Amino acid sequence: MAFFVPFGLYLGLLAPSRWWTSIGAIAGVSLTLEVGQYVLAVGSSDVTDLVANTVGGLSGIALIALARVKLRERTNPIMARVCAVGTVIGVLAVLAFVASPLRYAPPRDSAVAVTSCLTQLDGDRFEPHAARIGAMAADTMANSASIEAAESFSAWSARSSPFSTY
Repeated sequence: MAFFVPFGLYLGLLAPSRWWTSIGAIAGVSLTLEVGQYVLAVGSSDVTDLVANTVGGLSGIALIALARVKLRERTNPIMARVCAVGTVIGVLAVLAFVASPLRYAPPRDSAVAVTSCLTQLDGDRFEPHAARIGAMAADTMANSASIEAAESFSAWSARSSPFSTY
């Protein structure tokens, strides 16, 4: 919704007398984005997103209409400057986010490695695979910058493996 408020502002500046066509354009762009999300299986496409995006664009058009009432003939130059500054700030924020060293990904879990190794055993004796389980868990933990935890897990698995007496 927040991304469509500036879209409504710009459409209100570019086509001030055709607000019905601006609402149709906003709804069309939102529908195109939602269909694209559905086809590409990226994110979640929902009818409420379509409605919320259209309401966001409509509120941008309403802000321009309110500015026209308050500022009268000075609306276009003042709002053009406000929109230009807002666009520059938005582009700089996106560039800072893209260039940042932070990466948002789910943490890797060592239990996944141990479980996948245990499911591959298929009735074999567990003693030969205990070292492989410890090594896989140690590799997973080391990859997530937990070397001390990996060493303690390897030492624990060598000492007290429930499978070694099998």
